[in-house]
Amino acid sequence: MCRHCNSLLLLHDRYRVKRQIGEGGFGKTYLVEDTLNVRLGKPETQKVLKVLLNQSPIAAKLFQREAKVLRQLRHPGIPRVEEECFQFRPGSGTEMLHCLVMEFIEGVDLNSWVNSRSKLRRAVTQAQAIAWLKQLVDILGVLHNNSVQQCFHRDIKPSNIICRPNGQLVLIDFGAVREVTPTMLVKVGGGQALTGICSPGYAPPEQIDGRPLPQSDFFALGRTLVHLLTSKHPLELDVDLYTGELRWRDQAPSIRAPLADLIDHLMSPVVGRRPPNTDAIWQRLDAIEHGYDLQDYPQQQDHEQETALLPQRSRLEKLRWALAVPGVAIALSVGVAGWQWGAMRMATAYHERGITHQIAKELYLAQVDLERAIASNLTTPKPTSTWGATMSS
Repeated sequence: MCRHCNSLLLLHDRYRVKRQIGEGGFGKTYLVEDTLNVRLGKPETQKVLKVLLNQSPIAAKLFQREAKVLRQLRHPGIPRVEEECFQFRPGSGTEMLHCLVMEFIEGVDLNSWVNSRSKLRRAVTQAQAIAWLKQLVDILGVLHNNSVQQCFHRDIKPSNIICRPNGQLVLIDFGAVREVTPTMLVKVGGGQALTGICSPGYAPPEQIDGRPLPQSDFFALGRTLVHLLTSKHPLELDVDLYTGELRWRDQAPSIRAPLADLIDHLMSPVVGRRPPNTDAIWQRLDAIEHGYDLQDYPQQQDHEQETALLPQRSRLEKLRWALAVPGVAIALSVGVAGWQWGAMRMATAYHERGITHQIAKELYLAQVDLERAIASNLTTPKPTSTWGATMSS
């Protein structure tokens, strides 16, 4: 028992607290010894104990969500959680505290790393930047495309990334993690704000407004890379007042244009102009490493989507010109009907692609295409029951 607060020194009949190693807005983290291994004759194992001090319902919900997500994920770049949350009542306290034990990550966080690096005036090389970007995109791919439940982190920054002695990066602090669900997408699409969790300088505009999406992680990833490459916090850099883009390239002269272009693409102030998923980022990285250029890449996906609609547009234009000869009145009437027909075909194409994204569990892309379908279908008859069932689901 602790002589000061009469609390048990062995939490959950297993963990002995050794020292505090961190503190955040909702709680504190401690280095603990897992005595179960010692009792079993195994080497002492150090772990991290995260204690939630904020007892609000929202904080408790976020804490339990973090534990749930971490239990589902298995990746060397994500901390392991071995058991459920448990509660602990301090001897002198009246409220139960939520506790979570996870893997202890040995290494240095990238915020400390970049600070020590800047004192030596040693710039990050292009090769190092690409290697780190690959690791982080791989981690986000597991998080965003998890087969059990798609999620996104919402708090990527250098201090939440630890570099192990072997060079493996680990993304930590999943306290702000958010699951991608139809309900969440409906709230965001309807303008309803979600729980606001932002790190100034790293959070994108839509997250500051309470409408985060998986692509919000890409913005924070780009800002993190800029911090590592320039040794300056994003808030210390200038911003273009017309475009909202960060001016950083002159602070990282070792980074060549293709990689800088990709980083700016990640940090686009408009969420729709960022890469749609991690596969698109891998495609850009492959192009950079193999020396070929993907021109106008931010517009490539929209171009491919529009190309699918070109045949019917071409037929529609030919029809309009053919009917122009008999008379202007006939041409105008048929033109209006043709425009409505084209709009209906476009709405159908967007709808079908939205269903494809929905089946593939690409919920954000499904939402975008279904919204385009609705916009294109405003002048056509009301949707069928199948359409309504799809939107409600």
